[in-house]
Amino acid sequence: MKLAIIGAGLSGVMAYKYFKEMSYVESVKVFEIKDSCDFLKSHTALLRIKSVEIVNLLKCRYKKIKIEKNYLSDGVLKQTPSIKDRNDYSKKVIGAIHSRSIGSISEYSDRYLIDLSSVKIEESDFNFNTDYYSCSEKFDAVISTIPLFSILEKESIHTEAIFKSTPVETVTADVKIDMELDL
Repeated sequence: MKLAIIGAGLSGVMAYKYFKEMSYVESVKVFEIKDSCDFLKSHTALLRIKSVEIVNLLKCRYKKIKIEKNYLSDGVLKQTPSIKDRNDYSKKVIGAIHSRSIGSISEYSDRYLIDLSSVKIEESDFNFNTDYYSCSEKFDAVISTIPLFSILEKESIHTEAIFKSTPVETVTADVKIDMELDL
């Protein structure tokens, strides 16, 4: 099977790494409109993930850490969520009441700090400065990691659909790290 992946962001790189290892995949080509995969080298934010499977897939350097979760409700920092807090959180993040991780907030959890600059790709499998839609090569399957609204715009498809989003609040702070993170 010949596979094309549209987009070389983190999702595209993860799909590439996954399918590159599959014996039934003859070739994988990634198409990226930008001129490089610089985010792998220049990503400066702390990337904390929940799953060791992602670490294994990316084959990147990492550090396993333990985290303790807290949350802010009505201006008060809490560690034990009430039923109301659980429901409010669920409605905020997914728009409905379902079981969410806030229920296990009082437990320590494992997480992985990953170093994206250590992710290796075969540059020859990546087509930078290339729009997939201008490619004449035929593929058996195509995976797009581009947001749906971007694809619709690219294809000049007009829709009445509303793409809802919830604003994310970001706090930036200087943090003193009292341990060596040697990733």
